[in-house]
Amino acid sequence: MENIDAFIEKFRKSFKFFYHSNIFFRDIHYTIVHDTRPKGQNLHLTGTEQKARELVNQMIGAGIISPISDNAFRVIDTKYQPKQETAAV
Repeated sequence: MENIDAFIEKFRKSFKFFYHSNIFFRDIHYTIVHDTRPKGQNLHLTGTEQKARELVNQMIGAGIISPISDNAFRVIDTKYQPKQETAAV
């Protein structure tokens, strides 16, 4: 789960990730590719794509996302609901 949480924090720097939002496989894959390049790792796109598929399966198994199609997912974990601001009276 630590791996998933760390990934989500990296993902949120570039993409929206909140309850009932849609996320796409290409964005997950891009985040993994972008994250590995600064470390000097030369992963082939097929290797990063496999890592992205494994991560998606872990996130589905953990109940964080639900598949909409082969390449689109919906965030279903209520932990990621936007915080409601209270109006000052």
